[in-house]
Amino acid sequence: MTSKVKNRTPKGGSSTMPKRTRDERNGGFLTLEDVADELAVTERMVRRLCHSGELRGTHIGKLLRVHRDDLNDYVSRQRGEGWR
Repeated sequence: MTSKVKNRTPKGGSSTMPKRTRDERNGGFLTLEDVADELAVTERMVRRLCHSGELRGTHIGKLLRVHRDDLNDYVSRQRGEGWR
């Protein structure tokens, strides 16, 4: 007896459900690589920002992650300071 599996995407290949972003799938937490990409800096710089307290990082086990809200707060503070 063979069962047929229905394709869950309509013809044309696009799903009716919008794809969730990586941080939505991970409870709002981003990897250092994701944060570095968004800020156009290195992962090392992101780690330094977290350890200095400028950017709030959260340890999940041994992994350091940054919540999307904390990244948005950091960017807002940086925009508010302007050029030095």
